[in-house]
Amino acid sequence: IFDEKDRGQFIRLNEEITCSRPDAVLLAPLFRDESSVFIDTCKELDILVVLINTYIPNAAALCYIGQYSYQSGLVAGRLIDLNLTKKASSVLLLNFDP
Repeated sequence: IFDEKDRGQFIRLNEEITCSRPDAVLLAPLFRDESSVFIDTCKELDILVVLINTYIPNAAALCYIGQYSYQSGLVAGRLIDLNLTKKASSVLLLNFDP
Protein backbone atom coordinates (compact mmCIF):
# COMPACT_ATOMS: atom_id res chain seq x y z
CA ILE A 1 0.00 0.00 0.00
CA PHE A 2 1.31 3.44 -0.85
CA ASP A 3 0.28 7.07 -1.02
CA GLU A 4 -1.39 7.47 -4.42
CA LYS A 5 -0.24 11.10 -4.63
CA ASP A 6 3.46 10.41 -3.92
CA ARG A 7 5.36 9.94 -7.19
CA GLY A 8 8.61 9.29 -5.34
CA GLN A 9 7.12 6.42 -3.38
CA PHE A 10 5.63 5.02 -6.62
CA ILE A 11 9.10 5.06 -8.21
CA ARG A 12 10.75 3.44 -5.16
CA LEU A 13 8.15 0.65 -5.09
CA ASN A 14 8.65 0.06 -8.81
CA GLU A 15 12.38 -0.33 -8.18
CA GLU A 16 11.68 -2.83 -5.40
CA ILE A 17 9.39 -4.78 -7.71
CA THR A 18 11.92 -4.97 -10.54
CA CYS A 19 14.67 -6.00 -8.09
CA SER A 20 12.53 -8.90 -6.89
CA ARG A 21 12.30 -10.15 -10.52
CA PRO A 22 8.68 -11.38 -10.62
CA ASP A 23 7.40 -13.29 -13.66
CA ALA A 24 4.65 -10.73 -14.24
CA VAL A 25 3.17 -7.51 -12.88
CA LEU A 26 -0.43 -6.30 -12.83
CA LEU A 27 -0.20 -2.51 -13.03
CA ALA A 28 -2.75 0.28 -12.63
CA PRO A 29 -0.58 3.13 -13.94
CA LEU A 30 -1.32 6.13 -11.73
CA PHE A 31 1.53 8.25 -13.07
CA ARG A 32 1.85 7.98 -16.86
CA ASP A 33 5.52 8.95 -17.29
CA GLU A 34 6.78 6.96 -14.32
CA SER A 35 4.67 3.97 -15.36
CA SER A 36 6.07 4.09 -18.90
CA VAL A 37 9.62 3.97 -17.52
CA PHE A 38 8.64 1.07 -15.25
CA ILE A 39 7.06 -0.82 -18.15
CA ASP A 40 10.17 -0.30 -20.30
CA THR A 41 12.36 -1.57 -17.44
CA CYS A 42 10.15 -4.63 -17.07
CA LYS A 43 10.46 -5.33 -20.77
CA GLU A 44 14.26 -5.20 -20.54
CA LEU A 45 14.11 -7.69 -17.65
CA ASP A 46 11.58 -9.99 -19.42
CA ILE A 47 8.90 -9.25 -16.83
CA LEU A 48 5.40 -9.37 -18.32
CA VAL A 49 3.15 -6.40 -17.60
CA VAL A 50 -0.66 -6.29 -17.76
CA LEU A 51 -2.26 -2.84 -17.55
CA ILE A 52 -5.56 -2.36 -15.73
CA ASN A 53 -7.87 0.66 -15.64
CA THR A 54 -5.57 3.03 -17.55
CA TYR A 55 -4.40 2.37 -21.09
CA ILE A 56 -1.00 3.72 -22.14
CA PRO A 57 -0.64 3.79 -25.94
CA ASN A 58 2.47 2.08 -27.32
CA ALA A 59 3.36 0.60 -23.94
CA ALA A 60 5.19 -2.71 -24.04
CA ALA A 61 2.45 -4.37 -22.01
CA LEU A 62 1.08 -7.82 -22.68
CA CYS A 63 -2.49 -6.50 -22.63
CA TYR A 64 -4.89 -3.96 -21.19
CA ILE A 65 -7.94 -4.77 -19.08
CA GLY A 66 -10.49 -2.00 -18.60
CA GLN A 67 -12.83 0.36 -20.32
CA TYR A 68 -12.02 2.54 -23.27
CA SER A 69 -12.74 6.03 -21.96
CA TYR A 70 -13.34 7.54 -25.39
CA GLN A 71 -16.18 5.10 -26.12
CA SER A 72 -17.56 5.56 -22.61
CA GLY A 73 -17.56 9.33 -23.17
CA LEU A 74 -19.46 8.95 -26.42
CA VAL A 75 -22.13 6.83 -24.74
CA ALA A 76 -22.38 9.28 -21.82
CA GLY A 77 -22.73 12.20 -24.23
CA ARG A 78 -25.48 10.47 -26.19
CA LEU A 79 -27.37 9.59 -22.99
CA ILE A 80 -27.15 13.19 -21.78
CA ASP A 81 -28.32 14.44 -25.18
CA LEU A 82 -31.31 12.08 -25.13
CA ASN A 83 -32.41 13.39 -21.75
CA LEU A 84 -32.02 17.11 -22.38
CA THR A 85 -35.13 19.07 -23.14
CA LYS A 86 -35.26 21.46 -26.08
CA LYS A 87 -35.72 24.35 -23.65
CA ALA A 88 -32.74 25.86 -21.90
CA SER A 89 -30.89 22.91 -20.38
CA SER A 90 -27.51 22.95 -18.75
CA VAL A 91 -24.99 20.23 -18.12
CA LEU A 92 -21.93 20.48 -15.90
CA LEU A 93 -19.18 17.89 -16.43
CA LEU A 94 -16.37 17.68 -13.89
CA ASN A 95 -13.16 15.71 -14.06
CA PHE A 96 -11.19 15.46 -10.84
CA ASP A 97 -7.68 14.40 -11.76
CA PRO A 98 -5.19 14.51 -8.88
